[in-house]
Amino acid sequence: MTSIALFGAGGGMGRFLTGRLMDHEYDLRCVEISKAGLKALQELGVTVTPQDEALTDVDVVIFALPDAVVGRVSHAVVPEIPIGAMVFSLDVSAALAGVLCVRDDLAYFFAHPCHHNILRPLEASQHLTCALMQGPESAYALGEKIACDIHGPISRTSPRSAERSGGEACSSRWSPSHHTNNVQSPRRE
Repeated sequence: MTSIALFGAGGGMGRFLTGRLMDHEYDLRCVEISKAGLKALQELGVTVTPQDEALTDVDVVIFALPDAVVGRVSHAVVPEIPIGAMVFSLDVSAALAGVLCVRDDLAYFFAHPCHHNILRPLEASQHLTCALMQGPESAYALGEKIACDIHGPISRTSPRSAERSGGEACSSRWSPSHHTNNVQSPRRE
């Protein structure tokens, strides 16, 4: 069973993700620190997992956090993620802005719905844009499955590079010895 640590699980988007992911076969570990978020999860009957426990042998980490804090939180969390795990993001903008902490030994996957069902409300499903910024090709299938479980029903997924998903990619790279900002070209298909 795939384990997912969901940071910001009690926020607006986090509650949506919590509900969607609970409907599927995942070992869901909800991480939340705000009083309002903790109260919201308690009302849903969801148990909050401490960060260190949530990251133990985790397969996927999702940041359901406001843009204003995702960089700071990612720099605190990403160094603790096990080698080979995936960082899954709902939006490529933090990576493109250079605020998302990136390690070479992790996969980075981005997914965003095309929202055409808002424009065409009679359509029951929507399209989804997905991008694997880095990591093994096998990571794409896992990221796409999670994205479809979150945003479904999905009628079609469209693989894109991170660059095609949002512009010129740059990231904030992390290393155990020091922290540097480097410009990185996205994975090209």
